Amino acid sequence: MPDKKLWEIEDYPAPEYLDGMVQVDDYYLPAAAAEEYRAERERYAAMAAEVFREFCPSVSRQPVADGDGEAMLGRDADGSLRMLVHLDPESVEQMKLAELDGCFRQWLLDYNQMEEPAPAYEVRPEIREAVRTLTALPRVQRALQYIRDDHENSIRQQLELVQIPAPTFSEQKRAAYMAEQFRVLGLSDVHIDRTGNVVGVRPGCGTGPCVVLDGHMDTVYPPDTPLIPHRDEEFIYCPGIVDDTRACAAMLSLIRALNEADIRTGGDLIFLATVREEGMGGFGGMKGFLADHPGVGACVCMDGYGAQGIVYQATGFKTIEVTFRGIGGHAYGAFGEVANPLHAAARAVAKIAELRVPAEPKTTYCVSNFHSGSDAAVHAITSEAVIKINYRSNGQQELEALDREIFRCLREACAEETARWGRDAITCSVRTLCDVPAGSLDPHAPIVETAWEVIRFLGKEPRLLEGGPTNASIPIGLGIPAICIGDGDLETFCHNAALERFPVKDSWEMPQLGILAALAAAGVDGEISSIL
Repeated sequence: MPDKKLWEIEDYPAPEYLDGMVQVDDYYLPAAAAEEYRAERERYAAMAAEVFREFCPSVSRQPVADGDGEAMLGRDADGSLRMLVHLDPESVEQMKLAELDGCFRQWLLDYNQMEEPAPAYEVRPEIREAVRTLTALPRVQRALQYIRDDHENSIRQQLELVQIPAPTFSEQKRAAYMAEQFRVLGLSDVHIDRTGNVVGVRPGCGTGPCVVLDGHMDTVYPPDTPLIPHRDEEFIYCPGIVDDTRACAAMLSLIRALNEADIRTGGDLIFLATVREEGMGGFGGMKGFLADHPGVGACVCMDGYGAQGIVYQATGFKTIEVTFRGIGGHAYGAFGEVANPLHAAARAVAKIAELRVPAEPKTTYCVSNFHSGSDAAVHAITSEAVIKINYRSNGQQELEALDREIFRCLREACAEETARWGRDAITCSVRTLCDVPAGSLDPHAPIVETAWEVIRFLGKEPRLLEGGPTNASIPIGLGIPAICIGDGDLETFCHNAALERFPVKDSWEMPQLGILAALAAAGVDGEISSIL
């Protein structure tokens, strides 16, 4: 079929027939093919309308303003255009080819730069029934009400906690506070373990798995950061007020609710205030705890303030420190005699900056530090340069592929700088600072479906979150059912000392979600068995 411009007649009245051609809409077609074209146009218009109706409440066929014949239009409820396909010879031919290839629907979506909607998340009947039974138990209802009534008391403790500095690797004062609170609340075997975590046990009846409820104590802020909270009608502002001080305070409220309602669980509940979650801590607290407790059956990690998002994947990541070394010398006197480690490091950074990574699964990298030389030796060729690199992926294969590419860049940078001067060899050594593998639960694992159903019970719209570096990454990587909760709709500006804020309204919902997820996993003695 010729290009549209060859049969389109513009700027003057067109005759009905022209050299064996016949006009259909604003186009001239061979007379012998006109009827077949009209039939195909009508059929594809009907097929397009059927697809459009899946996405658009209003579907119509209208002339196109630019004189290109007609088009099928799909509009949203507010009248805005969402989908369109032209009914011209070129588009009809493309639809015909797409149908022959078995991809008519996908062609329409691509034409409109759209994707298939994700299938609706379905919770198994047995999980829905387990949550219905759990939430109907009088003692559970009493615990949920207690958490709500305890809200201001919980915030009071949150304000006490947030004013205790707890940078990663320096959580000792906050740990002492949490240990004392665990003792006051009657937990058993309260202690600070070899890693620095605060551990307290609420014994079960031996009929269910052991379940960990976790919140991390450390924050990203330096020890000299001013920690002076202030509150308005909607928010409390203070560095660390959300991440993850809120979880520590919520955990204490949750324990009080269990005690007040006299709930006896099937399995033990271990309350864990962890260290070294952030940054260079590399989830060290959770790593150390699980290394010492191989019998854990599930983990519910709280990190944030809300009750909507469910993290069930572990974003894998590595942080490495690379040291480039050479002889060094005077910037003038040794020029041309020695290779420069700083130049080698710069070559490596430039190579890494050009790496291409997949969008799905999400994969990232960042050269985050570059250190070399000093002001005192500003006229020297340094003998050493150090860079730090952090790279992450939600897919383990992609993370390993990126790891290989980064190491290739390092090798090539050393070789090129050495070859440039041909004098001494630049070498590099690598120290791994953090190494967490990527992993994932099945999105329909019982603990994930339970969290989904509980969020709906709480009147919220649940959502599964793609990846996320959280304490849940460690148990997920070990094959232990684990989720992280705490995501909500409002921006909290975590990791921003000037802006971090805690939304006060309805924030009792995170501990309510936490207690229900933990009870479903551990079981309630004499009432329901574990969903695991």
